[in-house]
Amino acid sequence: MMVRLAAVLLAYLVAISVAVAQPADSSPSWNDGAAKSAISEFVARVTTQGGRDLVPPIFPPLATVGGAKESKP
Repeated sequence: MMVRLAAVLLAYLVAISVAVAQPADSSPSWNDGAAKSAISEFVARVTTQGGRDLVPPIFPPLATVGGAKESKP
């Protein structure tokens, strides 16, 4: 149950982070306002690499799935 919830949350965060990364307004159907601004700022905060509020990925990157080793710099 927790794995499924984590997978759904991860998929949601990835989808939102892709939308936020686009330069054009990725949510044109939303009315501008406090809710839209708060959600956009939250997603930017938790998906910014090196940021204080970064939520680390729950699952390893796809390149490491199947036994491939991740190289360390």
